[in-house]
Amino acid sequence: MAIIKIEGIPIKWAKMTEDDRDMGPEDGSDVALKITAKKGQYTVDLMLNAEKKAEFISSGIPTKGLVGQNYKKDKNGEDYYYAKAPHFNPLFKDPATGEQGVLIGAPKIWQTVDGEVVPWVISEHGKLGNGTVVTAKFNVYKQSIVQLIGLMIEEHVPFEGGGDDGEW
Repeated sequence: MAIIKIEGIPIKWAKMTEDDRDMGPEDGSDVALKITAKKGQYTVDLMLNAEKKAEFISSGIPTKGLVGQNYKKDKNGEDYYYAKAPHFNPLFKDPATGEQGVLIGAPKIWQTVDGEVVPWVISEHGKLGNGTVVTAKFNVYKQSIVQLIGLMIEEHVPFEGGGDDGEW
């Protein structure tokens, strides 16, 4: 297991709270079943220029296998990394109860205030809008599992709502 932090990443389409997490398609597909088993997932597009993509790769974020598919291009041809974290992990065993499955919850969001690292409180500071710049923290396990652990806000752009990109 490796913990990786990468600074200076602009984001788009952050779904980082319990009320707006990705619950997956409702079509019975394999993807839908996997996301349902995790009770949804938290996602954010981490926008990558060539330099930042090279940093991701050299830091150990895999480019091969299923997790390699998280490197994507948007409709404008811009590179991004589709970072995600499950709300619930059905594969872990709860050490307190012995039951299968562990609630993980949303990745942590932090900020620096007067040199001190403190939690970012969505209800006080607002959701993360497109263009917010973050440091992303990942857990990479055996080069086959990459989980977003948290974000440190470097520059906040307020979320403006809408979400409609104008296409049908």
